[in-house]
Amino acid sequence: MKKVLLAGFFAALVTFVWSMVSWMMMPWHEAQINHFTNNPQVAETMLANAPKDGIYAFPCIMKYPKTGIEKPYTFTVIARNGMNPNGFLPSVVQSFLLQCISFGLVAWLLSKIPNLSFKNTVLYTLLIQISGNLFCLMDSVWMYFPWSYTGLIVLDQAIASVLGGLVLACMLGNDDAASTRPA
Repeated sequence: MKKVLLAGFFAALVTFVWSMVSWMMMPWHEAQINHFTNNPQVAETMLANAPKDGIYAFPCIMKYPKTGIEKPYTFTVIARNGMNPNGFLPSVVQSFLLQCISFGLVAWLLSKIPNLSFKNTVLYTLLIQISGNLFCLMDSVWMYFPWSYTGLIVLDQAIASVLGGLVLACMLGNDDAASTRPA
């Protein structure tokens, strides 16, 4: 069990570092986000009309189906105290813990498959992780997130999954797997 926990931890560490690089150093995520033209007015309007933190949709057809207002449409998160009001560290810790849980579960699941080859460990990690991440595409279907945005999220997670899978394959590997199990 110690081997499985360590494999999950190190896979999470590698994917966490990849996520930081992907979001903070590469331009592809920021390129997907548009900016308002009059930030002070937008902020004032949001604060005046969103009484608490949470998710807001306009028009909110689920609660008020007959308002007569059909456009523009927005689906947004309001954090009245701004982004990271407690600093950046709590978000970093939460993100890493989620990666640990995710790759810990995958490591445990893969450890139950006897004689799993290196290649199949990476492939199964990718398939397990991506099968869950495909649900973010529903945001494009129902909330009108651009397909380029949700597609990029899936691609980013696929890269992270392969990197994590490589770590799991190295740490959980069975030296005899290649000779006892077909690829």
